[in-house]
Amino acid sequence: MAASKGNRLAEKHGAAAGEKALQTGEDFHGPAIVAQVEVHATYEEKGAAYMVERGAERLQAVTDLYYDAILAASQNGSTIAVLDGFVARFGWLQGKALTAWDVLRKGSKKANKAAAILEAMENE
Repeated sequence: MAASKGNRLAEKHGAAAGEKALQTGEDFHGPAIVAQVEVHATYEEKGAAYMVERGAERLQAVTDLYYDAILAASQNGSTIAVLDGFVARFGWLQGKALTAWDVLRKGSKKANKAAAILEAMENE
């Protein structure tokens, strides 16, 4: 999803500049580099599985909020344009959330399989 030009809140908090850097391949600056350093520190401290789980939970939480917005908009007589906007965001987020949950599930299966193999080796 592209950052909207002139979105002062996104610019103030670095989201627009960070997204532009992602799109152009430029280095992060300002708040985006600070956020990247924080993400790296969390990754180093808690690992990739934590990061994937956190991302999946956050994506699903926002997806659920958009689903609630769709229901409310359909019940309160909102315009089709408003409803379409919610549905588009919901669909995009749901796809990303499902992908994150799938990555997490596959990682759990591998971890469980490895643990079972280790346990079997210890019991021999």
